[in-house]
Amino acid sequence: MKVTKWLTADVGAYINYGRQDFQNYDLFNPGYSFLPYDGLVAADGSYISAPLQKDQARREVIEQNGMVREDLVPMSELAYGRSKGKTLDTRAFAKLRIDFTSWLNYSVQFQYETSSNDTEYLQDRNSYNVVSLLNNFVTKDPYGNLKYNLPEGDIMYKTSMKKRGYNFRQQLNFNRRFADRHNLLVFVGQELRDSRITYSDNTYFGYDPELLSWQPYDQQTLGYYFSSLLGMQNFSLKNYESLREISNRFVSFYGNASYSLDDKYNVTGSLRWDRSNLWGTSSKFQNKPIWSVGASWNMNRENFLREVNWINNLQLRASYGIGGNIGRNTAPYMTAQYYPGNLGNTGAVLAPPNKDIRWEKTRTINVGVDFDLLRNRLWGSLEYYHKKSTDLLAIINGSPTQGFGYATLTTNNGAIDNSGLELNLSGQIIRKADLVWTSTLLYAYNRNRVKHISLEPSAYDSRLTLPLSYPTVGNPYNALYAYRYAGLSPEGEPQIYDADGNITTGQVQDADAIVYAGTTVPVHSGSFNNVVRWKDFEFSALITFDFGHKVRDNVTPAISMTSGRITSTHKDIMNAWKQPGDEAYTDVPRLLFSNDTGSYNTYRAFNYRNSDLFIYDASNIRIRNIGASYMLPSAICRKAQLKQVKFRFAVENLATIAMDSKAHYLLDGKQNPNFVWGLNLGF
Repeated sequence: MKVTKWLTADVGAYINYGRQDFQNYDLFNPGYSFLPYDGLVAADGSYISAPLQKDQARREVIEQNGMVREDLVPMSELAYGRSKGKTLDTRAFAKLRIDFTSWLNYSVQFQYETSSNDTEYLQDRNSYNVVSLLNNFVTKDPYGNLKYNLPEGDIMYKTSMKKRGYNFRQQLNFNRRFADRHNLLVFVGQELRDSRITYSDNTYFGYDPELLSWQPYDQQTLGYYFSSLLGMQNFSLKNYESLREISNRFVSFYGNASYSLDDKYNVTGSLRWDRSNLWGTSSKFQNKPIWSVGASWNMNRENFLREVNWINNLQLRASYGIGGNIGRNTAPYMTAQYYPGNLGNTGAVLAPPNKDIRWEKTRTINVGVDFDLLRNRLWGSLEYYHKKSTDLLAIINGSPTQGFGYATLTTNNGAIDNSGLELNLSGQIIRKADLVWTSTLLYAYNRNRVKHISLEPSAYDSRLTLPLSYPTVGNPYNALYAYRYAGLSPEGEPQIYDADGNITTGQVQDADAIVYAGTTVPVHSGSFNNVVRWKDFEFSALITFDFGHKVRDNVTPAISMTSGRITSTHKDIMNAWKQPGDEAYTDVPRLLFSNDTGSYNTYRAFNYRNSDLFIYDASNIRIRNIGASYMLPSAICRKAQLKQVKFRFAVENLATIAMDSKAHYLLDGKQNPNFVWGLNLGF
C-alpha cells in the first residue's frame, strides 16, 4: 500500500483453526500378528477375539486371582478409544519501505506467529491396553483382597504444544547504473529470530468424562521395579506428567554485492555472520562468517558471437563459497531430563556439555553453462559441483573418564566429499500455431565419499545394524554392509565367508568379514517430461529413473511364529532345502521350527538375513504421471461469468520397472495407481 510517494506499507494477518474427532484403533494395524483369513465377526454376529497375546503363566495368574481377563476383541476396541484435537495457527506481519531516491531504499519488516495443538485421547476401562496396564500393578492387601494401585476407570491422555516466535529484518538496498555501462547492486541487513516451543503431557487415571474428574495415585511407589502379582513392573515414563521446552535464538548480519560491466561481465559476493544459542559459547565459533564469490560471462553479447544466429543466449558461470548448517540435536551446555521414581526425582544426562560445538561447514565449487539455442527451440544448463563438508556432527567414542556413562558422544567429527553433474535440457520438438510439443530431460550424477571420521564401531556388527552411525572412510555415507553369501551347505544350512575367505556356517564376530555392498542413494537419477498442447487440449507424461543404488530386503524366507502360532510367512519357503543336492538349486535353508531346540541357534538367521544375498539392485524406471486436460473456450466461460474452466484427468504412479525383479516390491512397485479427476474454475 502506497502511503506517500516515498513510503510503502503492507500489513497482513493469517489465522487457521481446526478441530478433529477421530477413532484411534486401526483394524489394519491391530497390535498383533494376523493372517489375511482371520475373521473379526462370527457367523452369529458376535465379535471374535484375537489370538491370545500373553504367555500362559500370566494368564494363569490372572485367572487364579480373579483379575480382569486380557482379551483383545478388535471390533470392540473400535468403541474404546476416541481422540479430539484442536489446532490454532496465527501469523501477523508488517512491512515498511522508505525510498530515499530511485536507487536507494530502506526496508524493515516484523512478523509474529503463534501455534497451538491440543489433543485428548480417552481410553475406556474395558480396552485391552487399559486392562493390561491396570493388571500390571495389582497387589493383594493383608486380607487377601485385590488392590488396584492404579485407579480403576478410564484413562485420559492429554498433550499440548504451544509455539511462539518472531522475526525482525531490516535491509538497506542500493541499485544504480552508471554511464550506461556499470551496474552496481548492494544490500546489507540484519535479522533477529526467536522461537520457543513448549510441550506438556499429562495422564489422568480413573478419569470420569462426565464430571471431568480423576483419582490420585502414588507415583513414587509405582516408580521403577514395582512388585505386583504379575512380577516386577516398570511404570512407563509416558504415564508421568512431563514438560519440555525448545528455544532457538539467532542474530544475523549479512550483505551482498554484484557488479556488471556492459551486461557481459558479472561478479558477485556475499557475506554473513550468525550468532545463536545452538553452538559453542567460545567467540571463535560464534564469529565465523559464511561467504561466497562468483563470476559469469554472457558470451552471446560478445562481437564474435553476435552474428551467430542460432545462439540466443550463452553464459558461463563459476562460484566458490563456504556455507553452514546448524545441528539442532546438540548444545554447548549439558542437557538433562528429570522424572519421578520410587527414590524421588531422578535425573539423567542426555548429553554432556560441549563448548566447542560449531557450524557444519561446506565448501562448494560450482561451474556451469546456461544456453538458449536455435531461436529458443533448445535451452538448458550443464553444471559441475564439488562440495567438501567438514566439521559434520557425528558420534565419537566416549571416554569413561568423562563420567557420563556414554559409549559415544556427538560432536563435530566428520568430513564428506560430494561431486556431481547436473543437466537440464528442454526443447520444443514441434512448435506451430495450434500444436506445441515440449520435452524436458533432467539428469543428475552424484558421488559422495566419507573422508574423515574418528570412530571405531562399538560392536563387530555395528555397521550392519547402524550403518549411518558408523560410516566408513572411503565409502559413501548412505552405505549398506553385509556378509558375503557362500550358498547352502550339504545339510541345508546358510553359509558365509569369514574375514579370511573361509566358508562357514558358524558365528562370525569379526568386523572385517562385513564388506561394503552398495549405496542406498541413486548415483544416476533424472526425469523425462513431455507436454503436448493442441488447441485447448493438453497431454503430459512424466517418467523418472534412478540407477546405481541398492536396497536391502529385511524379510527373508523363514517360518514366522508368534507364541507357537505360524503367522504371515514368506512364500519362498516352498523352495526350502529338503534333501542333499538341493543346495545346487535353492538358496532357502531347510526349515527350522521353534521346537527344534537341538538345531536352533541365534546366529543362523542373523548370518543369513545380513548376507549380500538379500541386497538387490534398486535401479528402476517409473511412469510417474500421465495426464490430459481440456480448457473450455473463453466465449463459453464468459457466458457463465467465469474467466477460466479447466477439466483435468491424471493417472499417478502408473508403473514401476525394476531392473532386479526381486526389488520390485521393495520399491513400492505393487502399489495401485491413483486416478485423479479435477475441475479448475477461475473467477
